[in-house]
Amino acid sequence: SRATAFLIADGILPSNEGRGYVLRRIMRRAIRHGARLGLNELFFHRVCDHVVEEFGSVYPELLDARALLGKVVQQEEETFRKKYDAWPYALHSRGRCVYRQRARIFDCWWRVCRGGVLCR
Repeated sequence: SRATAFLIADGILPSNEGRGYVLRRIMRRAIRHGARLGLNELFFHRVCDHVVEEFGSVYPELLDARALLGKVVQQEEETFRKKYDAWPYALHSRGRCVYRQRARIFDCWWRVCRGGVLCR
């Protein structure tokens, strides 16, 4: 969440290439780990807000970008959670391995995706 907050405050937005891709991967990894821990609601934008509260006095650019940070993180989190929650159904419809635990579903999904079956 600290890396996310500072990158967005520096003007980097999630995208599919370059620095934006790195930011998106950092965010999605944190969101996925939160989901594995059982956090079913949107949480990451609140964690990033705590980073702004903690570091805002030292780094005023975080305070300036607080609104943008919350909006961007919440939008990315909503988008990713929709995809993350749909993965078991996509795997099942393709006849691939489906495990009951999400952690295993994610690992299975990557194996299938790398093989080119599930990528669109």
